[in-house]
Amino acid sequence: MTWAIVPQTASAGYSLGAISCPSALDCFASGWISACCTTGGEIIATVDGGATWTAQLTEAKDRMVGVSCASSAVCVAVSQTGTFTKTNDGVHWNAPGALTGASILSAISCPSTTVCFATDYSGNGRIFVSRDGAASWTLSFDLANDPQAGPGGHFGAVDCPTTTACYAVGDSQLIATTTDGGSNWRTDNVPVAGGFFTNVACVSASTCEITAAMNNGPATLLRTTDYGGTWLAQYGGSGSAIGVAYSALSCPASNICIAVGAYGVAARTTNGGNAWATERPAGTLNPIHGISCPNASTCYATAFDTLMSSHDGGAHWSQNTLPTTDALFDISCPDATTCFAVGWPGAIYYTGDGGVTWISQTSPITGADRTLDSISCWSVTGCIAVGGRGTVLETQDGTTWHLENPGTSQFLLSVDCPGTASCVVVGGNGTALTLQGSVWRTHKTNTTAFLAGLSCTPIGACYAVGKSGTVLQSLDSGVTWSSVNSGDSNDLDAVSCLPAGVCVTVGTFGTVLVSFDGVDWIPFAAPTLTGLFAVAVSDLSHVEVAGSGANILGTSSVANIIGSLPPDCGSGSATSNPAARIASTTSQYSLTSSDGAHWQEMDATKLRVYCSPSSSHAVLLTGNSDLFTASAGFNQDIGIFVNDNGGPDQLVAWKESGGFAGTFSPNAAHVQALVQISAGHFYIFKLKWKTNRPAMGATIFAGAGSGPPYSPTSLLAKVFPTSVAPQEAVSSSQYHLAGSDGQTWRTIDLTNLAVTTSPGSDATAVLGANADLFTATAGYNQDLGVFVSDNGGPDNLVAWKESGGFAGTFSPNAAFVLATYPMSGGHTYVFSLKWKTNKSASGVTIFAGAGGGPPYSPTSLSVESVPTGVNPYSVASINQYALRGSDGVAWHVVDPSFGSAGYNQDFGIVVSEDGGPSDLLAWKESGGFAGTFSPNAAFAQTEFHMTSGHTYVFTLVWKTNRSAPTSTIYAGAGGAAPFSPSRLIVDLAV
Repeated sequence: MTWAIVPQTASAGYSLGAISCPSALDCFASGWISACCTTGGEIIATVDGGATWTAQLTEAKDRMVGVSCASSAVCVAVSQTGTFTKTNDGVHWNAPGALTGASILSAISCPSTTVCFATDYSGNGRIFVSRDGAASWTLSFDLANDPQAGPGGHFGAVDCPTTTACYAVGDSQLIATTTDGGSNWRTDNVPVAGGFFTNVACVSASTCEITAAMNNGPATLLRTTDYGGTWLAQYGGSGSAIGVAYSALSCPASNICIAVGAYGVAARTTNGGNAWATERPAGTLNPIHGISCPNASTCYATAFDTLMSSHDGGAHWSQNTLPTTDALFDISCPDATTCFAVGWPGAIYYTGDGGVTWISQTSPITGADRTLDSISCWSVTGCIAVGGRGTVLETQDGTTWHLENPGTSQFLLSVDCPGTASCVVVGGNGTALTLQGSVWRTHKTNTTAFLAGLSCTPIGACYAVGKSGTVLQSLDSGVTWSSVNSGDSNDLDAVSCLPAGVCVTVGTFGTVLVSFDGVDWIPFAAPTLTGLFAVAVSDLSHVEVAGSGANILGTSSVANIIGSLPPDCGSGSATSNPAARIASTTSQYSLTSSDGAHWQEMDATKLRVYCSPSSSHAVLLTGNSDLFTASAGFNQDIGIFVNDNGGPDQLVAWKESGGFAGTFSPNAAHVQALVQISAGHFYIFKLKWKTNRPAMGATIFAGAGSGPPYSPTSLLAKVFPTSVAPQEAVSSSQYHLAGSDGQTWRTIDLTNLAVTTSPGSDATAVLGANADLFTATAGYNQDLGVFVSDNGGPDNLVAWKESGGFAGTFSPNAAFVLATYPMSGGHTYVFSLKWKTNKSASGVTIFAGAGGGPPYSPTSLSVESVPTGVNPYSVASINQYALRGSDGVAWHVVDPSFGSAGYNQDFGIVVSEDGGPSDLLAWKESGGFAGTFSPNAAFAQTEFHMTSGHTYVFTLVWKTNRSAPTSTIYAGAGGAAPFSPSRLIVDLAV
């Protein structure tokens, strides 16, 4: 008997559950979609013996659970919700109609074009009959009225070899037989105990076979040759007592029957059931429950009695079928050639030659009715295997196994050993155990869910998954656990995590979830709705997912799961431009009732930058957002966080944006930080925010304008090799300046806020100064400047910005000064930060550094040295510009400060390509609702991809946020020329 798997055209995700073949060439199959929350039916047909299939009924709303064809033209199909449909030409099907009195139809058999019998699974079993070609139906048999008081149960299958003889079977060993066309029925006794009947097939009125799934024992077949008077039990050869069950049966001749069922089992008899032989289609269809990939090119999998291996990254798989009835559920491969696989009955198999040969190993439970569900090996000789009833086996030499006492009798379903004899185990009823050396300890998980999958990283981060979308996280090697919202309600069966903290979990209905920090889980659309039971993540480019029907989805099949994340941040070189990646969105965000202490991520999907460096680098991070409040008195804090290898998020820099001055008055806040990243780690950079103090009932916003789209919020990462990394001076102290005369610049902190650099050749310094500035006395603005001393000479002002204080007190402005400065090779330059008030301020104090610290929000100065050339492109002006009568819609060339309260100032960056029209790339809104002549050091950033051979013109433009026919806005602060510079920099990156 030879099998071939033939593609068919059923809709994606449909399960086919019934088939009827009125001739050798014509077959009709019915099915349904198997996704949660969605149902639908379908019928497909073949007219060439199964070589090709076409969909015939795709608009059915109900699950089509049975189909029966009296001829190649006349078929009737029934649905789970008690409806039926019919075709009279083998192509077109009638609209579904209700079968009156039926609730849950389970099967149908039509021995002629006019007579059909259908079984109802609801309540105690019922059978309906139609004698007019399905035009009308009547109740033929109701088990509740059975005069023989036979066994109770539900009917699941029916076969009628003639119009007068029918056999219906179901659970609780239920068999009902009629030999007079349904006028009378009898229930029969059977010589088996436990289990249920799954199908029936008859070759004549007197001779039938029944498939049975036993509660305790292998699959069984029953045979009658006397119209159901007696039934003979026959063993079907399915091989084990692990729940293998035949679910379908067909008998084309009196002595020939074929039964098929779970895990690809196909049993055949040619002598009336006296002997059965188990056969399979080419290639196993067993579900794959275990997979292990010691490297990107080598993977191994277990599929009950079949062991599978691939040595080309999952492109091709070889199979090794065991000559026993053992069933294997998990596998662990500590290196490319060594693997241990475990299963039932207490089975352990070993290969040391890359899967060519497999050797059975003995243990104290070998051959016992006990299942080993999981195994983890920390070396080629050291492993822990776990299973039902608290079973734990350990080997220290790769050969000899002994029982451990973990102190629990719960089902243990998954184990992971990231270190020598250092293991974590999870299982039933929320069980969590740890092994350190030889000591087992039990830990609380605060859940009773079955935990089916586990993965731990070398740094102690562990993730357990289980029932109903349960995800638990431990950051201390399984000692303490916290619940994580997976966003999915399907059962999760397995999880695999890289040392870098990237995790993939899989489960029922084709569920695949990806997390890059163990907290936020992103659904991935895998091309299947079948159950997925195993997953192995080898590296950031290789994922193997496996499940039902020997289905293995490699990274190419699933469009590269890890590849679904945004691009890696890349790397620059000493002789080229830095690499740059930006995460940006034009959505508007709101945060209500912040407690002022806990940071909340703005957008885990759109506002993250990922880095997986192959060597050490420096990353200059800048966050930019229009922040404002709907309730005066609540400031907005914005911070940059980094997650390293799945560990806890760490705050690297933050700024506070004032809200004391007024409502709906955006502040173009900017925060920057310089961080070092190491080879082999996986980093996630995130933007988070909160209020500066508890704000119950208050709401803050990010993203200005009347969109969508709103002004963009962005996080930019510029990546430099350590040899050309920017220099940074940073301090988390709070500084104050009292009694400034408004003329003299005062050094903020020459020790901690100065950068010394000595370029070996001519270069351009790209300077960035960032500080939270505010005043204790309304009406006094704060000026922040960057100064330079060349070879010990006097300090010279390079650039400065003015931060408004007219609007209110203790309302910080996240000011940012951006500038470029030409440097000569062989000179030594000292860049420093200085400040003053905008006018004489006797008795007045201004501050730098916000928050309730220490530490306070950091004040920083960064210096990026770029070899002299055209990059970066920079234009600046120290003029002051005015725009009067803006209509709030049209953008005009140039940048913001304000003369009429109530009108905000919008400024943007536009680009023209090859003389074409200008396109807006990014913009920010600067608040003017709070007061007049109170400058805001606004900043906007974006990324733009250019093509060689084209000419691009970047321009600054501005307008008011709404029509202002009599009002004037200004760009460039100060009492007289030179004013604070307005600047546009284009910095080329790769």
